[in-house]
Amino acid sequence: MASRTRRIAGTLAHRTAILAFIAFALFPLYWLLKVSLTPNKLLYSEGVRLWPSATSFEHYSFVLQHSSFPLFFRNSLIVSLSTAVLVTLIAAGAGYAMSRFSFRGKFFLIALMLVTQMFPLVMLIAPIFKMLTPFGLTNSLTGLVVVYTAFNVPFAVFL
Repeated sequence: MASRTRRIAGTLAHRTAILAFIAFALFPLYWLLKVSLTPNKLLYSEGVRLWPSATSFEHYSFVLQHSSFPLFFRNSLIVSLSTAVLVTLIAAGAGYAMSRFSFRGKFFLIALMLVTQMFPLVMLIAPIFKMLTPFGLTNSLTGLVVVYTAFNVPFAVFL
C-alpha cells in the first residue's frame, strides 16, 4: 500500500510540475493578449490586474486599418507555405534516395550537405544577392522562396 501511495504522490508531483511549467511558459502570451485587449485609457490607470475591467478591439482595428499588416501577413503565408511544400517534397525524395540506394558519391553528397549547415545565412547574403540580381529575383517573394528552400533542404534531408 505504501508503494502505491508513493507512486500516486510521485505522479501528482510530476503533473503539478508540468502544469506549473506550462503556466510559466504561457503567461507571457496571456499577458500579451490581455494588454492588446485593454483600451488605451485603462493601460496605465488600472495598475497590475489579471484582467482589465473593460476590453476592446481598438488596437486590432487600428493595426488592420492603418498599416500594411494584411499585406505582410499574406506575403509571410505565401513564402512560408511555398517553402514548406517545396522543402518537404525535395527532402523526402532526397532522404529516401540517401537511405535506400547505394551510389558513387553518396558520402561526398552527405558531407557536402553537412558542410553547408556550418555557414550562417547572414554570411552568404552578398553572394546570394549577386546570384539573384541577374534573374530579377531580388525584392521578390519568389527569390525568398528559392533561397529559403535551398538552405532548408540539406537540414530536412537528415530529418
